[in-house]
Amino acid sequence: MIDMGKETNTGNRKDGHPQGAFEMPKQYKNYMEQVVEKALAEYLKNEKDICTCDQCFSDMCAMALNQMKPHYATTARGAAFLDSEQKNIAFVVQVVSSIKGAAGKVRQTPRHPASKK
Repeated sequence: MIDMGKETNTGNRKDGHPQGAFEMPKQYKNYMEQVVEKALAEYLKNEKDICTCDQCFSDMCAMALNQMKPHYATTARGAAFLDSEQKNIAFVVQVVSSIKGAAGKVRQTPRHPASKK
């Protein structure tokens, strides 16, 4: 098991990681984040009774993403696979269902006072 609480080297690099940490730049991405952000923005265009501030938008994205399987890719080819998946009706239903559920939760209990709308 990896102990995330202990740091063996107290010096930090410019990127904030401890010296000696894996120094290869991040080359992977969860492309579902883009899918959910785009779909949520489109969905919210038709919803008038929900807050769309940065905090609420982020909360809705996080809740929706937590209901879905991530899709990590390291190449454009991997991302292209996800583009083809977006034509699959079951995939679209899952995205929309996750977004609607997340939007409903945030609508009912935003993490800020109601006056922030």
